[in-house]
Amino acid sequence: RSVLGSCDVMLTPASSITRSNCVATLAQTYHVRQSPARLAACTSLRRRSQRRVHRTVGSFKHDTQEISHETDKPGRRNMLQRGLSAAGLLISTLGLSTVAYAQPDLSDFKRVKQTGFIAALGDPEASSGVGSGEWGVWPIDPGPRGVELRNYKSIVAKDGIVPARGGNWTFDANDWWLEEHGLIMESPLSVKLKPGRYIVTGGRSVTTVLTIFPDERWELEQGKLYDVTHLPCRAARYIPVTPAGTPANANLKDFPVTPGAEMPAVEGTKKQDYAVLFVIGIEKTMAGL
Repeated sequence: RSVLGSCDVMLTPASSITRSNCVATLAQTYHVRQSPARLAACTSLRRRSQRRVHRTVGSFKHDTQEISHETDKPGRRNMLQRGLSAAGLLISTLGLSTVAYAQPDLSDFKRVKQTGFIAALGDPEASSGVGSGEWGVWPIDPGPRGVELRNYKSIVAKDGIVPARGGNWTFDANDWWLEEHGLIMESPLSVKLKPGRYIVTGGRSVTTVLTIFPDERWELEQGKLYDVTHLPCRAARYIPVTPAGTPANANLKDFPVTPGAEMPAVEGTKKQDYAVLFVIGIEKTMAGL
């Protein structure tokens, strides 16, 4: 998961799992600690992990090729490492559940080239609802593209333009986002969820189908919104209500945020917490996220 704070990452070897075997085996738990002094944009581990996952998975029908997991000098926090360093397990065993849920039919789905991250609003105990038009998605990992709160002045100095690998993004002083370690992130709301079906998971017990309807209704095939929320990933939207409502007013001591807890308030803003869901598959008829 994170490399900016302490975290736990669970990894289950894909060699122990087949599509007919829906029992997850906890193999290893890694505890990674990163101090601010060692914050560097080191993404080699993430890239190697992604390449290894994609080579291993191949397609949803792949069963038992072993996935190795490397430990390396931790680099900048990213959502993919937070929850999907063990992505080989999640992607290659879509439909895996340790509870009594039926495995979803995967014949109409394809895996995404890069794991996406949905920012969702709704009752955590609900399995369906309305308002998906207020949801958004990060098609690529926003973590390495984020800016630490202590470097907010660098954003101001560049008139809100944030240089980032994969393309620059623009900070909106009237509508800005933070994650659980105090990174300023680009808004996911610039990319709306298209109507269609998605394979989503919170990296815990439930992987299922999320349907987004044209009328902005949403529905999970199995489980509740809470079940497919990745708890360590916290994200919130901040709307300034006074001139003081900027990232400069955030208290660094409020971070990191405990998994599952609310994001901290920032004086001078109105805050809205969002659930983060991993997207690991989409309908074959969809072009992409």
